[in-house]
Amino acid sequence: MDINDIVRQCRTDSAIYFPSTSDDIGHMTLALCGETGELANVIKKIHRGSLSIEDEDVVASIAGELADILIYLANMIGLFGFDASELYKLKRQFNNERFLDAGSNHQPDLDAAVQSDEPPAFGPTSFIPQRDV
Repeated sequence: MDINDIVRQCRTDSAIYFPSTSDDIGHMTLALCGETGELANVIKKIHRGSLSIEDEDVVASIAGELADILIYLANMIGLFGFDASELYKLKRQFNNERFLDAGSNHQPDLDAAVQSDEPPAFGPTSFIPQRDV
């Protein structure tokens, strides 16, 4: 499943699950902000030491919030009729032109930077059903 398939699936699911708000960009924007706030709250608690990234339930909570964010973001991309792959390609090109020093002999390998067989250092990567934190 590619990113545009995910956008289409999210739009379909939203129309089925929430027909009264699936086409409401205001609702989608507020829901995206709400889910982002929920993720920020978990990260805040990790930062201050009251939660641990080593706790599988905390990792599961982060995974769940990131999935919620992805769903609302995909819905918004679909509502605007954007091609998600093209949005990324255009923004990446813009950022490359903006942030990479064209005169430098050393250019980072951006593709290699985002592709790694190594799991993240903070813990498990599999999705565990979300629990309230």
